Amino acid sequence: MSELITEVEEAIRRERAQKFWTTYGSYLIGAILFIILATAAYAGYDSWSEKKRLDQTEILLSAREAADYPANVIGSELNLNPNLKTILQLDAAAQLLNQDNSDEALALYKKAADNESAPEELRQLAAMMVARLQSKPSEGEAQNFLSNLESIASDSKSPWRYHAMLETAAYQKNVIGDSENAIKMLEEIQTLQQAPPTLKERAKALAHVYSLDTTNENK
Repeated sequence: MSELITEVEEAIRRERAQKFWTTYGSYLIGAILFIILATAAYAGYDSWSEKKRLDQTEILLSAREAADYPANVIGSELNLNPNLKTILQLDAAAQLLNQDNSDEALALYKKAADNESAPEELRQLAAMMVARLQSKPSEGEAQNFLSNLESIASDSKSPWRYHAMLETAAYQKNVIGDSENAIKMLEEIQTLQQAPPTLKERAKALAHVYSLDTTNENK
C-alpha cells in the first residue's frame, strides 16, 4: 500500500498525474476483454445455429490473427454479429493503445459506445474509455462525459459500476477541477462492501494524493 502511494505521489511531483490516470486500469480492462473475447469466440451464443457460430468465429479470429491487426479493424465493416463486432472493436482499441495510437483507439471506442445494437455493458466500457481518452474536451463535452460516467457509476447492475466511480472521481479532479467531490467519491468507494479490495486501495491512494494536491494548491 505504501509503495502504491509513493508511486502516485512521485507521478504528481513529476506532473504526470494525467498520464497516470489515462493509463490506469489498462491491464484489468485488457484481461476482462480477453475473457469476453475468448468466451464469445469459442462458446458462441445459444440463439445462433452451429454453422452461424462457426462462421462468425472464423471471421472474428481471422481478423484478430491477421498480420495487420488491429489496424484492419479501423474502418472495417466485417460481417459480424453486433456483439462480436463490438468486442472486436474494444479489443482492437486496447491493442492500439498499447501501440500508443490513442487517436485511432478513441475512434473505435466511440463506434462501440454509439452502437445501440451492442450489449449495454460493452457500450458502458467503451463510454468510459472515450471519457478517459478524449483530450481537451470543451466544457459541454466534459460535462457530458462526466454525466455518462456518473450514470454508469449509479447503475447497480453494471459490472463496471465501481470502476466507473473511480473514473468519475479522476475525471472530476483532472478535467472538471472539482477536487472536493472527487475526494468524496473516492471516500465513498472505500466504504462499499462489494467493491474489489484492490480498487478500494487505489481509491484510498488517490484520495490521499488529491488531498495533498489540494493542500499544496491552497498554500
